[in-house]
Amino acid sequence: MKKKSLYGRYLVLLGVFATMCLVFVGRLASFQFFGDNEEKYREYDVKNFTYTVTIPALRGDICDRDGKIITTTKQAYALAFDYWSMPVDKEEANRSILVALEALRETDSMEKRTEDYFPFEGIYPNLRWKDSAKQEGTTLHSRLVRVISRRSFKEDMTDDEMIAWYAKKFGMLDGEGNPLYTNEEMTELLRVRYNMDAVDFGTFVQYHLADDVSIETVSLVKEKNALGMVFPRSTERQYNYPGYLSHILGSTGQITADTVQYYTELGYPADAVVGTSGIEKLFEEYLHGTDGEMTIVEDKNGYIIDSYISKEPIAGKDVWLSIDIDLQVAAEDSLKEYVDRYSENESAGGAFVAIDPKTNGVLVMASYPTYDLTTFGQNYNSLLSDPAIPLLNRALNGVYTPGSTFKLGTAAAALEEEKITTGSRVNCVGFYTLGNYRMKCWVHPDSHGHQNVVDAITNSCNVFFAEMGDRLGIDVMNKYGKAFGLGLPTGIELSESLGNLAGEASRLENGGGAWYPADTVMAAIGQSDNAFTPLQICNYVTTLMRGGTRYEVHILDSVREFYTDEILFSKTPSVLGQVDLSAHTVATVMEGMKSMVSSSATATYLFGNIPVAVGGKTGTAQVGADNDNGLFVCTAPYNAPEIVSACVIEGSNTGRYS
Repeated sequence: MKKKSLYGRYLVLLGVFATMCLVFVGRLASFQFFGDNEEKYREYDVKNFTYTVTIPALRGDICDRDGKIITTTKQAYALAFDYWSMPVDKEEANRSILVALEALRETDSMEKRTEDYFPFEGIYPNLRWKDSAKQEGTTLHSRLVRVISRRSFKEDMTDDEMIAWYAKKFGMLDGEGNPLYTNEEMTELLRVRYNMDAVDFGTFVQYHLADDVSIETVSLVKEKNALGMVFPRSTERQYNYPGYLSHILGSTGQITADTVQYYTELGYPADAVVGTSGIEKLFEEYLHGTDGEMTIVEDKNGYIIDSYISKEPIAGKDVWLSIDIDLQVAAEDSLKEYVDRYSENESAGGAFVAIDPKTNGVLVMASYPTYDLTTFGQNYNSLLSDPAIPLLNRALNGVYTPGSTFKLGTAAAALEEEKITTGSRVNCVGFYTLGNYRMKCWVHPDSHGHQNVVDAITNSCNVFFAEMGDRLGIDVMNKYGKAFGLGLPTGIELSESLGNLAGEASRLENGGGAWYPADTVMAAIGQSDNAFTPLQICNYVTTLMRGGTRYEVHILDSVREFYTDEILFSKTPSVLGQVDLSAHTVATVMEGMKSMVSSSATATYLFGNIPVAVGGKTGTAQVGADNDNGLFVCTAPYNAPEIVSACVIEGSNTGRYS
């Protein structure tokens, strides 16, 4: 019974197999002779190779408030060899390499060649090891170790042995061992073949012979029919104002291991280029487009027989900033000039911020020393070790004692709380006494005499504002300080330091000691524990000039459709704080600022040629013995400001040059 059962099963299996064979043969015959797709299958022979290449989407532009393009996308091409497309015939493959090199020479693009790991120097047949190739820790040595492992070479292989192996392996010699090419051609072929091994050229890795080449170079290579060569397109950021706004714009780069999951979930390919810092990272969702795909079909000889866009790329959106790039350039140039001229500290820097009080958008945000984004990568280590800390955005993250610029707020608080009137006077005798505490006025041993609030702002009288601090008390002063945004987030989209508003609570939070009445009078003149960023100082003055309504600061103006400038989003700042200042209070403070500028010889010299009246206030903040920072805040026109600014110059010892 068992034998008969097994025999039956064999017959069934044999029948199934025969049926499958008949179906297969019949189907094949239909493809060959009868099918509707006859021409298609003749054209796309099974030996054809079909693959897709990415068409990078154009990243959106970053523009200033008037639409001037600050950062844009530059499309670039590469000359690359693809493992599967490269001819199997060694002579034909060598020809492709030489043709590509010839095209680079003819278009003056040899400097576009990728990094060279060739461990030899000289010209064939006189090639010898470079010294660095045998020195551990060098790039050439690490790549040599990789090649030795990849090809299973002996570690003590001589230069002659390695050169002979590559020449024979890749068809550069005839049957008798003589070179088939000139000495220069032999050198270049050996160089390329070695570099292919050094970068693990193979199934998953293309070899880029040159990057960032022009379309003219690509066209010439195609004309010369270099088989096995592909031309991947890439995009890179182009900076139309190189060296300016670098702290703000930020950089782009490929997705890193710690962010790959985040971006993959958003639908990004693993090798996508994204914003890694600054505006580029902050507004990635707007700037990033959607990559497209091109399908390419090659025949068995490596000739492209068809190509078509299988997925259209979608460009990113344009981001318009509130920045005025012309003002930004002028501010950065001037900031560098004044820091270099007036700072007495070799590693000092400075910052300049300007706000449009109508929108609370940042017009200028300058920090010095700075750097150039076009060379940021190659200079990163030196920038990181520079004692002047050029990577620090001082406008947002530099924290400074405000000095006498703080007195504007003290004056406004004293007027609003009716501790003084515009006619009230305080007699400055050159110093201020509170119990056992004695504070000198900056003119000591001279004195300012009797000062009203406008006089005190003009002369920056310490005695007057110390008295105001004592009359107000720290809690009332801080009510106004917080309303002005001091020690609080400004609302700007970028990362910022918060600084510190001096007071008993903040001192305890920071691990300090007790708060004394003397601390209050010191705080009133902008000393004690007060420390703010230039942006906070600028926004505080803007809020005061506006009458006490504090809006969030912003650097984004709008988001617009690529090319068409259609507005997709427009920034409307929200209110973050409010303290009601009377028009009389604001006008009085402004009058003091105007008087300060007009009565100062330095200010008159600096602003004498400006066709509008300017208001300002200097500040000198002590940070150590003989190493004070200079500050200056400014409004123009003084009575109806269209721009409010704040400047800090480290180590200048005075605010007159800020």
